[in-house]
Amino acid sequence: MLLEPVWNTENHWVALRVHADGAQLALLAPMLADSSLAKLPCLWESADGLLPPDLPGHHPYVVLLNNNELPLPSPQTGRRLLTAPSEDPGLICGITTLPSQLPPKVWLTGTWLLAPQKTDGRPNPSKPVLLELLGLITSDADTPAIEKVIAKAPQLVFSLLRLVNSVAVGGGAHAESLRQAIAILGRRQLQRWLQLLLYAEQFGSDSGTPPLLLLAALRAKRLESWAGSDALPNIKPDAAFMAGMLSLLDRLFGQPLAEILNPLPLSPELSAGLLAAEGPIGNAIKALGAIEAADNTLLASLLPDTHSANWLQSETNACHWVRKLLASGDA
Repeated sequence: MLLEPVWNTENHWVALRVHADGAQLALLAPMLADSSLAKLPCLWESADGLLPPDLPGHHPYVVLLNNNELPLPSPQTGRRLLTAPSEDPGLICGITTLPSQLPPKVWLTGTWLLAPQKTDGRPNPSKPVLLELLGLITSDADTPAIEKVIAKAPQLVFSLLRLVNSVAVGGGAHAESLRQAIAILGRRQLQRWLQLLLYAEQFGSDSGTPPLLLLAALRAKRLESWAGSDALPNIKPDAAFMAGMLSLLDRLFGQPLAEILNPLPLSPELSAGLLAAEGPIGNAIKALGAIEAADNTLLASLLPDTHSANWLQSETNACHWVRKLLASGDA
């Protein structure tokens, strides 16, 4: 079982495609209802066009019939989201390269997000600082050293203050200086948000939330949830989270990953997983690729348990966290 974000041509996350059987969907339904995914349309493929009987909750479902690439109405009353068949957006599945032109409002799934990203073309003075910060984060540098480097880039200071002063993160606390922002966030959260800013700051402030940022965050949260389990044994959650964030830097910067990461003091486990696709982290990143390609067969061959209620909850929690990140508007 896996969950696949569905995007539209405006780079908005508009729906969630569930790759699962009927029994798994029934287990998943209440988990979705209790998360930030509750109002997100749920696309599910059915051979007969029917949802499982007695499906709990009132989640908006759209049934895909025999992998037809158009959302079709579900026969069940109350399970229909879109108002009329003529208003349904098209759904194009399994895109690997984004075409230059697509009809407006079309829905997309696939690995096209993994293609090298295009920024807005303007010089980004924060990039050298971001790479320097990455070195500090991976070497577990002390907070004053991190604070000194952040201060080199005023845009980073602004982004960090905006983050901390959001309701989602600050909890009512208000920071007026970089030092206060760091104190409110705490060291662990500071390191995580700086990893997210690596992606956010490569794009103009008027570009919206880049999908690659959300994909990297989803990778990081998934790996964090697998840490210490059979899926990712003997790896600490923070190291797993960092592995997910680092794994897409080659797409972000348009450089080989080894070129970006070799100067960094990575642990042997991180180096083996990210640069040689070896060990538990390497296997887990391959599993992430299977999820992003919606390949349930490959995923099941790489991870020991992708059918249990715990796995369903893990997938839901990861998507829920990233949806909250998107809703905060502070990435």
